[in-house]
Amino acid sequence: MKKHARKNNKIIRVLFLLLIIIVAIVAIMIPILNKEKTMHGTIKAVSEQTVTIINDDQHIYIFNREKTVFEGDPVEVNGDIELTYKGHLKENKDTVQKARLIKATITLPTHTIQGIIESEDEDVVFLSSEEGTYGFKTAEDKISGGQLIAENQITVTYRGTLNPDQQLQNVILVSMEIKEIDRYYEGTIIEVNGDSIAIRAGDGSEYLFSRMNVRGDNVIAGYDAKVTYHGKINDTHEGVQDVAIQFIDITKVDLGYLDPIIALMNQMSAQEKIGQMFMARCPKEDQTAFVEEYQIGGYILFGRDFENKTAEEVTQNITSYQLASKIPLLIGTDEEGGTVNRVSRYFRDTPFLSPQALFNQGGMQAILQDVDEKSRFLQGFGINVNFAPVADVSTNPNDFIYDRSFGKSASEDADYVGQVVWRMKQDRMGSVLKHFPGYGNNGDTHTNICYDERSYDTFTSSDFLPFLAGIENGAECILVNHNIVTSMDSVHPASLSLEVHSILRNDLGFDKVIITDDLAMDGVAEYADSENIAVMAILAGNDMLLTSDAPQQIEAVEKAVQDGTISMEQINTSVERILRWKHNLGLL
Repeated sequence: MKKHARKNNKIIRVLFLLLIIIVAIVAIMIPILNKEKTMHGTIKAVSEQTVTIINDDQHIYIFNREKTVFEGDPVEVNGDIELTYKGHLKENKDTVQKARLIKATITLPTHTIQGIIESEDEDVVFLSSEEGTYGFKTAEDKISGGQLIAENQITVTYRGTLNPDQQLQNVILVSMEIKEIDRYYEGTIIEVNGDSIAIRAGDGSEYLFSRMNVRGDNVIAGYDAKVTYHGKINDTHEGVQDVAIQFIDITKVDLGYLDPIIALMNQMSAQEKIGQMFMARCPKEDQTAFVEEYQIGGYILFGRDFENKTAEEVTQNITSYQLASKIPLLIGTDEEGGTVNRVSRYFRDTPFLSPQALFNQGGMQAILQDVDEKSRFLQGFGINVNFAPVADVSTNPNDFIYDRSFGKSASEDADYVGQVVWRMKQDRMGSVLKHFPGYGNNGDTHTNICYDERSYDTFTSSDFLPFLAGIENGAECILVNHNIVTSMDSVHPASLSLEVHSILRNDLGFDKVIITDDLAMDGVAEYADSENIAVMAILAGNDMLLTSDAPQQIEAVEKAVQDGTISMEQINTSVERILRWKHNLGLL
């Protein structure tokens, strides 16, 4: 019995010892198994559940992606990976490791692609290469070397993989290096201003450039210029171009072959140019002396200039005005027909009829025949501009402008205006579309300040249509009224509003002569005293000023040019438009 007891005790002691050993081993192994380990490698394959890695020793392991934190770049094949795991790894390229992947930091390989900038948007640039066209999101701090402008060369460095099947690439941008290409602007120097020169290209575009890196001949108006630059031309035509000038090559030309208008402007003084911007009301006395002194752009004649005179006397007077002017004058009048007849009421048995009356008698054919007859009649006196047609849309007989308008819908009015302008152009009779942006149902600005509170949509869908038709058919002058159009400018009369003139230039695309309505009318007089209204009108964007007070206003404009309030660039732009109008009328 005792022998068996001793044997059992021995077994127990052995088992207890084994237990202690096992516990010790476990105690040792648990920290080892739970210890985080790291490994570096390359991603070989990726699925939704797993990621396959080949480590630096070229061993392949498959890890479960569940509960794994991935940092850095996206999980993509060929990405460099620094991973942290727990457990024991057993090389097996077919079975998912029991060891648990805790986190991984991905760094995708860097690639470059070179090409040409095909186009650019606010946040995306499209690169055209031999492989295809790819879109990349841009970042200001990643761009170097130049500007993101179409046709410049570009090298994009990125991490990730290009997808030829999608336009915008989902890659990580490292850098964009731009190599500027040489761009060219060629034309004729039209003005030299201190540190800048104005150059006009063959397509009529005009831009100011800094006088940097000039070579060749002297910088003289009329000479050819080729600007080599980097950057992008600002099409707003405002100020000196912000481009990197590489060279400006000046080539001397025979000024005898210049554009005759530019050649004429090169010979004019600043005072003579300012005078061209005034369409003055013909004074009661000393009309010829007035022309000699101020060299104005033209006279507008009213009833008093025809009343109690013979046709011969009128013709002789106009001839004397022209002889006193260095540059042929625009001689204008209002011969609309109907209620406004400055000339025919004195020299025709029957004054010219209104457009409405003519249309009712014989349709558009009667109107066009009347245009021809009226042009010949006025030209017989030496009058070369008729302040017509009235382009205002009005269908209500109670409107102030109705009797002077065509009196039909906007589309019918547009057809009428377009045909009349075209016919007057064939007759070489200057036309003046009036009264932009359209009177509508407003009152008479000759005697009152008028507020036009119609919506802007009303103008775009109706009132603008006849003016657009006139522009499309070659109109060379548009008169702006004195209404305060609240949807465009709630403060200034249209004639003094930069916003209204911007709409006419930019939205309607009119690039010819803009003239004010008479600046002596009550509808505008309260907004400026007689000393500064001409300056305000020019700064608003008018090329010509219709005025009864030319001497005082000419003096004010001269002072504004001298002190820099009005630039000579703006004066030259307006004068060129006026002279080209005169040229197209056969006066130059």
